[in-house]
Amino acid sequence: MEQRFVGLLPEVLDFDGQECRLADVSASLVLSCLFAVQQLAVEPVPAFVGQTVSIRATSADGAQEGLTVMVETPDGSRRELGTTDARGAVAFTIEMVGPHVFSAQVGGARCVASVAFRPARRAWMLAAVCVPLGLALLLVYARRLLLRRQREPA
Repeated sequence: MEQRFVGLLPEVLDFDGQECRLADVSASLVLSCLFAVQQLAVEPVPAFVGQTVSIRATSADGAQEGLTVMVETPDGSRRELGTTDARGAVAFTIEMVGPHVFSAQVGGARCVASVAFRPARRAWMLAAVCVPLGLALLLVYARRLLLRRQREPA
C-alpha cells in the first residue's frame, strides 16, 4: 500500500495538465489580497451594552478620513453613525444586545464588520466571588509566613 501511494504521487503533482486551474487560483489569490487590504475593525471586542466602541476604517494608505459608516442593529434598522475622523474612526455607544453589522465603502470596496454585543456585566457578582477568595489567600499566606518565622532560630 505504501509503494502504491508513492507511485501515485508524481501523477498527483503533475501540474502540466492543470495549467488552467492554477491560473484561476493565482488570479483568485491576487484579488483576495487586493481586497483584504481594506478593512473595517471594531474595538474593543468583546463589548457590552452601554460601552462605547470605535469603528476604524483602514486601507493600504492608512486611516481613511471622511467615510460614512452605517450600522444595522439586531432589530433590523439601519442608520448612519457618522463620518470617520483623521484617525479613520467613528464612535458608537452600544444600545442593544445582539449582532450589529457595520459597513462602509473603503477604497471602492464595501467593507463589513459583524460583531455581537453582550448584556452589561454585573461587577458586583465578580466582586462577591473575588474579594472573599482574595481574603482567604491572604490569610493562608500570612499564616505560612508566621509559621516560617517562628521556626527560624533567632
